[in-house]
Amino acid sequence: MVASFWCRRTGTATFVTPHHGPRSRRLRISHTQRLGQHTTALRLQLCRQNQRRIFRAQIKAATDLLPREKVLKSLESAQVADDVAARLVELASRAVKNFQVVTTDFFLRPNEFFGTKRVLSSLAFVGMTGSGGYATAERQLAAFFPKEFALTVEQEQQVAVSNCDSQLRVLEFSGNFLFDRASHSDFLGAVLGSAGLRRERLGDIIVLGDRGAQLIALQNDIQTIQESVVTVRSTPVQIRVLDSLAELEVRPPRSKTMTSVEASLRLDAVASAGFGMSRSKMAEIISAGDVSINWVPSKSAAKSVAEGDTITLRGRGRLEVVAIATTAKGRYRIEMKRFT
Repeated sequence: MVASFWCRRTGTATFVTPHHGPRSRRLRISHTQRLGQHTTALRLQLCRQNQRRIFRAQIKAATDLLPREKVLKSLESAQVADDVAARLVELASRAVKNFQVVTTDFFLRPNEFFGTKRVLSSLAFVGMTGSGGYATAERQLAAFFPKEFALTVEQEQQVAVSNCDSQLRVLEFSGNFLFDRASHSDFLGAVLGSAGLRRERLGDIIVLGDRGAQLIALQNDIQTIQESVVTVRSTPVQIRVLDSLAELEVRPPRSKTMTSVEASLRLDAVASAGFGMSRSKMAEIISAGDVSINWVPSKSAAKSVAEGDTITLRGRGRLEVVAIATTAKGRYRIEMKRFT
């Protein structure tokens, strides 16, 4: 016979038997430990539920979940169009209010995607991830989620795959372009002109040389594109939908790591060293608006570059600033990785 004593103050129970000896002691310890573990699990569950209630109460009490004007102003500085910025803020607010993942039905350009993600990262309630069909895609769908989810990097990637990639399909344009080469612009123009779609409805285009190209598009637009596009330039094309995103023929970017010592962190100094051209020539290119920092065009050659920045030169690839260290003489040793 086993008797139990419950302590309401500590939330534990002790089991005793009328007999004494090693067996009864083991029984008492075993029952106490099991009940203690169960009680701990219940307390953790109640704690999580309480945290969720507090989070929801904070949201309901907040007069402005997203500081709309502040966010819109920040997005404007990242050169995100006003109409796009307004739509993104609305979707982010909906994700927080409804406690769910909300995905865009249009693709974002690099400056729009990374600019928005950078702005939202400082907010307490909403997070952002996204995908464009493959790891290095330029144009991506965005997915907003409540920060209550407390997602890890791996979990954010799962959210992107399940909510963004599930909307994407790959169209392959096949034709004989051996004697009439078609460029990225040719395929883009054929789709936009024939199907009547806006650029934001289309993802990246991967040109396959004289064989044709692959286009990432939204599932809802697949039929329209297939029925509308007949030729690209003067070449007839056949369009088929690939079974999965894994069939994309993406060429891995070539990279080269380099180190340069510069007197300053000016954009013209760092970019000229990374892309291998004179500083005066780079200053001219910057003034023409062909250089971007973190996908935001910059016409100031004197703008400072920081560790982690990505410098993009139109038609020449991109440059990542990996690390910056100061030498004994007060100069800057800059480690860079160039992608072409």
